[in-house]
Amino acid sequence: MIQYKISHIYILGDGDKIRERIESLLLNNRLEALTNLSRSLVEAVDAMKSLAIATMRATVIMAGGDDLFFSVEGKNYQRAYLKQLAEIFEKATGSTFSFGVGTTVESAYLNLRRAKASGNGAIIDEGMPQ
Repeated sequence: MIQYKISHIYILGDGDKIRERIESLLLNNRLEALTNLSRSLVEAVDAMKSLAIATMRATVIMAGGDDLFFSVEGKNYQRAYLKQLAEIFEKATGSTFSFGVGTTVESAYLNLRRAKASGNGAIIDEGMPQ
């Protein structure tokens, strides 16, 4: 059996159905609720970013809106940490959060698209260490 090490992992995450929530609030002129949602998104993504850095020694590439994109060394990746990040987002915003994980930016993006298509709160990290 051949063992190999994954040196670098990219993790791309996105809040589920946030655009729809924003559109609904806008179209129903619920501006105070929109302000509250915006504030909760900022707080959630900031907390997620901090936890990713603390637990996985992440290098954050992008964090804003309802998106989070970071990289970690393979030895620091644990799926359980992504579940914790998603829990932070859901608790703060009331929406689930999906992740795509890969050894290239492209594979992380494709896995995020797969996660979003497979249902709310999915993590697609095929081939990654658990």
